[in-house]
Amino acid sequence: MLLKNGDRDVLQFSIEDCYLKVINNQFLPYELKDYVKTTDFSSPDKIKESLKYIEVLKDFLASRTLTLTRDNAKAILRSVGLPQSSRITERIRITLACNALNMTDNFWVTEEEDKRKFSDVCLRNNHLGDVAYQISILSKCISATLEEMEPDLMTDGMFPKTWHRSENGIELWKTDKSSGNINTVEEQKVSDLLEFTNVKHVKYKSFQKDGRLLVKCSCLASDRYSIINAFSLNDWCIHTGRELLHVLEKDFIVDFAKMCVIDYIIANTDRHLGNINFFVDNETNMVVGMTPLFDHNQALVADEIGADIDKLVYDATNLTMLETAKKYYSKSSLEIEIEKFPKECQQRWEQIIELQNMGYKR
Repeated sequence: MLLKNGDRDVLQFSIEDCYLKVINNQFLPYELKDYVKTTDFSSPDKIKESLKYIEVLKDFLASRTLTLTRDNAKAILRSVGLPQSSRITERIRITLACNALNMTDNFWVTEEEDKRKFSDVCLRNNHLGDVAYQISILSKCISATLEEMEPDLMTDGMFPKTWHRSENGIELWKTDKSSGNINTVEEQKVSDLLEFTNVKHVKYKSFQKDGRLLVKCSCLASDRYSIINAFSLNDWCIHTGRELLHVLEKDFIVDFAKMCVIDYIIANTDRHLGNINFFVDNETNMVVGMTPLFDHNQALVADEIGADIDKLVYDATNLTMLETAKKYYSKSSLEIEIEKFPKECQQRWEQIIELQNMGYKR
């Protein structure tokens, strides 16, 4: 089989035969780039190394389909007759059945004799029906074709969501099942609040459909720019002897610092590495910047339940949220109309400013 980046062949492989041949390292996925090599079984050491490359490829393929922790995941799999299993072999089988397509990048897998172009299969360019909405959001048990469910099979996260094509382009629709739709309400609230800052952010719009409250936002990926998350970038950093935090501080310091500070202010307890995204230029396969901030449906929730977030560890820095905000405030160039924010947010902002005025240094 071939792993392709757009119309470029980048990797030839056979999982069954434990075979890899690197065709174009520069355009490999970041999980594999500058790491996997063509398999070589000429010595015990080379066999061990080659098997390691096979496992990394398996992990990459398995990561390109939904997990069973995703709300309505079982209904999605059941609708197209795919196994409801977390075993890596089954996850890879699902991925390959969908050509490993993803809405947010240009990678796909196909047989070597397949003459199709990427434009023939790209999820962003092809039909999106209403069946996915019925299953993914409404959890209806109806049958569907693999083609109809491909975009939702390739969507991660925990909350009910689906891709939808509107007159404005591809949109991500999300909802939740909490009491009072608190996560969906907070997603919209934070989107509105961020308008009073200079933080680049995805804009959400709430709406009612079928008696449910949803939010929608535009797809960030395009023919020119793909999206990768910090998990993928971290894999590349590990393989090339770098540290993710150093890369973030060196190449993206202002946007990274803004994120660190605003996440503390809005009590965003869900900024794991999967929720830190980057644009990749499809013409060079180089990371060119951080994407606007997104996925705020667990922000402000701590204030709703009276939880203290100061000592929660922030994944990107391995410091507490408060320590992180203090450390990066001076590098953020953050502008904020704090009087527009809830009182708990104002209190956290005042705490940062007070410590800065006291000459806080880490």
